[in-house]
Amino acid sequence: MKIENYFDELVIMFKSLDKELNIFQININDFVFQKKAKINCFHCAKYNYCWTCPPRIPELNYRELFNEYENAIIVYKKFYFEKDTYAKVRIDSSLNLHKALLEAEKFLFNRGNITNISFIGGSCKLCKNGCSSEKCNNPYYSRIPLEATGVNVVETLAKYNVSIKFPVKDYLIRVGSLLWWGVEKIMTYIFLVAGKGIRLHPLTFNHPKSLYKLDKNTSVLQRMINLIRSYDNEANIVIVTGFMSCKIERSVNEVVFIKNPFYAITNSIASLWFARNYLDGDVVIINGDIVVSSKLIKDIIVNPIEVPTVLIDSSIKSQGDYNVQVNDERVVVMSKEITEYYGEYAGITKLEKNSSKTLREEIDLMINEGFTDQWYENALVQLIFRDDFRLSYVDISEYDWTEIDSANDLIKAQTIHRQDLSNNY
Repeated sequence: MKIENYFDELVIMFKSLDKELNIFQININDFVFQKKAKINCFHCAKYNYCWTCPPRIPELNYRELFNEYENAIIVYKKFYFEKDTYAKVRIDSSLNLHKALLEAEKFLFNRGNITNISFIGGSCKLCKNGCSSEKCNNPYYSRIPLEATGVNVVETLAKYNVSIKFPVKDYLIRVGSLLWWGVEKIMTYIFLVAGKGIRLHPLTFNHPKSLYKLDKNTSVLQRMINLIRSYDNEANIVIVTGFMSCKIERSVNEVVFIKNPFYAITNSIASLWFARNYLDGDVVIINGDIVVSSKLIKDIIVNPIEVPTVLIDSSIKSQGDYNVQVNDERVVVMSKEITEYYGEYAGITKLEKNSSKTLREEIDLMINEGFTDQWYENALVQLIFRDDFRLSYVDISEYDWTEIDSANDLIKAQTIHRQDLSNNY
């Protein structure tokens, strides 16, 4: 699980609005609250006139309010003026920063941070004709000035080597702030276990591959789920079943089960399509016949990624099952047919929010066009060839893993399991 504070994305967003905006993170405890700063509002012409200035703002302990948040940024900009443009720049500068902060609030709100809050620089100037005498004309968009909370803006920014001097000459500096909580990004792990395991017949006539016992008490599926949960206790586990689904559902608890009722005549793309509503945010898709070492789960599988990534083993250069060719850091093709390749695909794909959505849309398109007999990975290949989709890879050749397609693979899976137990994993 990753805590996302969105600072880097906010910087990009602010710069897209105005390249001259300056943004930096500030420790909540570095805001300097002073009564002598707040009393200055009493001498302002907007006192008791503007609905977002004292004494009309909520009577709160703003220091305590700020401390309820986890993240904060300062946003500021220099606005230059001439003697005859000062009045206009004073208004325009306030509106410029105000609107940028509103966009930042919207950005965070759309990502689940519904209690974020911003404080603007200078009094609110949204209404061209000033405030109404009866109520605020823009209650959804008006905001309280940072100074009105009692923050000494000059001393606060001085801690970060930003100097503000009065009286202003040639330029004025507008300063605002945005506060929000970090958002937990919960990882979803989708296990595809619907298949009949034909290549392991007769061992799988009446027994799913994913329930093959690695020891007396642990199946392939149970091992993978238990290890993931040991390193990611917030893991959201989704299992797509098909063949002998009742047996699988009795074997594990506290997971989401989804059944592919057409498992006998479809392939993994159909199974993933039935779980398409879970292709949202950070997702790991795991073929149900994969066994990996605990170290691989700890180092790679449970850790979020920034770009869509497949796991491959570069030590396998021949007789691979589903193989991958790469160019620099990008996958260029994955297929059972290619004979020259960088490595074998290890049956695990990791996605972030954007690529989850892209794959969801692609498998939906392919299913609607009747391609129910395809591996879901072929949807990624379609995206690479058609849309120049950037798919990265991680080489796991230094880790122990296996895909269970033969009796020898079953023995290797047991060996990996025993080694982890002997190493107290």
